[in-house]
Amino acid sequence: MERLPSDQCRVPVPWQYHQDVHVPPHLTLYNQTSGASAFHFLPLLVGLYATRLGRNQGPRALASLLVTLQQRRVGETATIGPGQLLLILPAGAHGVFVPRVPAGGSHAGGAHAGGGDTPGIAPFELSLIRAAEIYVWPLYALHERRCATAGWVAPFALTAEEHEAETTQARAFEARQQAVCAELGLGRDEWFTLARRLWAKWETADGADQGD
Repeated sequence: MERLPSDQCRVPVPWQYHQDVHVPPHLTLYNQTSGASAFHFLPLLVGLYATRLGRNQGPRALASLLVTLQQRRVGETATIGPGQLLLILPAGAHGVFVPRVPAGGSHAGGAHAGGGDTPGIAPFELSLIRAAEIYVWPLYALHERRCATAGWVAPFALTAEEHEAETTQARAFEARQQAVCAELGLGRDEWFTLARRLWAKWETADGADQGD
């Protein structure tokens, strides 16, 4: 992992390391039009863990994790400036943030492959980046067809017994939730809001119990 210059290391770390899983696999081409952006790349599972840690325990815990990963040479970084491009492949996870550049400019250079010196980044007031998502069309069409079917969430076909068990469970859950709404006088939006709050509470409790 490349070490960011000291002025950039003081920048608050990103909380989210993400991969666009809500759409089919694709390439993303970033183009920095002004200012600068610092990208941090991690293996997918490590990135998802970093997101969970930052969300549940805050930026200090995430910063500590990133220091540990850097010491173990897990992941890599790249900083791009005006006019530079960065290609994101459909694997792994990445976080991005705006680096702090001192008045005299940064010697961080830019994203590069193969090493070598790169120009410093001039001071800026606004960081602006644009992106284009590039799909392999046959693969996109395949995912679109699969997601258009009623059973897209089941990667393997269920047996008749499994299907009956899931149906029975779903009906029982629905009946109990309707009973809760009737007992507490909840509308759909109110039920959904309370359900989301409970889920967030579970997530926080799980993180604390597992010592994230």
